[in-house]
Amino acid sequence: MKTKTGRDGPWGKESRIGCRVSPQVFVRNWLHLHARIIDALDDVITRMPGNTLTFVHYPLPHAPFIFDENGAFRGVYAIDWHRPSGETDGAWGTEEEYQRQLAYLDHVVGQLVDRLRRAGKYDDALIVMTSDHSWRFDPRTELTVGTARRWVPLIIKLPGQTKGCVVEQPFANVHYQGFVRRLLGGDRDPEIESILKQCESQ
Repeated sequence: MKTKTGRDGPWGKESRIGCRVSPQVFVRNWLHLHARIIDALDDVITRMPGNTLTFVHYPLPHAPFIFDENGAFRGVYAIDWHRPSGETDGAWGTEEEYQRQLAYLDHVVGQLVDRLRRAGKYDDALIVMTSDHSWRFDPRTELTVGTARRWVPLIIKLPGQTKGCVVEQPFANVHYQGFVRRLLGGDRDPEIESILKQCESQ
């Protein structure tokens, strides 16, 4: 492993703190994490009561891009140790590789929904899917503000919901709790009520 040690590190002045890990180690740990999360979700769905709160930080479609659309392993990515930055390594992939792994995530979500349906827990479930950031190397600069990605996915399935709707207005993460409070009979968040009203009209 090579590590940038700070402002005057081995890659020169102003180098950013970070690290570059052996591809074999990175990929092995990533595959292990992926398998453990899938197993844990199966366990929660089959064994836990219906009112269980489950938080899952799932790595897909995050790099390394090592899966194809159906989840088949594509192999260890290439790395060039002579490059000054790990951000140009094969781990971070191309837009095509990102889209391929994103398609596999769609497959994984479909499997999760199927498991919930078979367990009889889907209809009553509140499901919130989002992300902490979009693809860091997205070439579409209109989706950025400075160095930050401003668009992330947000999909919410409410208990008893039978049809989908699309809401165009911006939504802040702090309002997630409003869905839970509403379902528990607590006070109602005006932001949430506005969204639900839009859905009712579609």
